[in-house]
Amino acid sequence: MNFTTTDFIRNIPKTDLHVHLDGSLRLSSLIEMARQRGVKLPSETEEGLRELVFKQRYNNLVEYLEGFSYTVAVPRRWNRRRMNWRWTIRMRASATSKSASLHNFTCARA
Repeated sequence: MNFTTTDFIRNIPKTDLHVHLDGSLRLSSLIEMARQRGVKLPSETEEGLRELVFKQRYNNLVEYLEGFSYTVAVPRRWNRRRMNWRWTIRMRASATSKSASLHNFTCARA
């Protein structure tokens, strides 16, 4: 078996060795936590946040980094233990469905 082929590398199981919770929040969780803690978001809907903040493409680094001002502000005021629990449950569920892609949980950052 050739262990250096592109197909082999694409097909072997992967894992995350280092994950930042603020970059792993689902938009629905971000909205819920912001409401509970009185954090103002530029939109109250997932679609609005994707359009205004968490875009597929950004014009510059400042525009990209703007999203972190929200994903960091909300957890700072929220229960980290609850965040960790939610993330763990999502990881377990995604591992069984073979789609453990953190990019789909919150940030549509390209």
